[in-house]
Amino acid sequence: MIRILDDAEWRIEGRHRTRVLDVLAYFAEPADLIPDQIPGGGFLDDAIMVELVVRELRPELDAYADFCRYRDEQGARGHLSADARRKRLECRRRAMFARTDARRERRERQGGALFGPR
Repeated sequence: MIRILDDAEWRIEGRHRTRVLDVLAYFAEPADLIPDQIPGGGFLDDAIMVELVVRELRPELDAYADFCRYRDEQGARGHLSADARRKRLECRRRAMFARTDARRERRERQGGALFGPR
């Protein structure tokens, strides 16, 4: 998730960025549902949250993985100018964010959003 935030070519913005930052903030907070210092159970809520977060952020995670694969394929071709590569990546990035929005909207309409609409 940190790579998603730091990737200069991905440039996650707006509600997508906020969603990822909210998740990371939860894990950075030591005084969460079950304090981490409680032996045997302190990380139980964190483990449960990892599973829930992966489900909730699946559209963002899938889009980023697809973008990275596309970027790697474009880099392997090597025949594109820097400007042409940048334009292709920007086009792909926009398509991936549109796909993410469509998946999230569809899931919210079906009542499957974990944390509700954003």
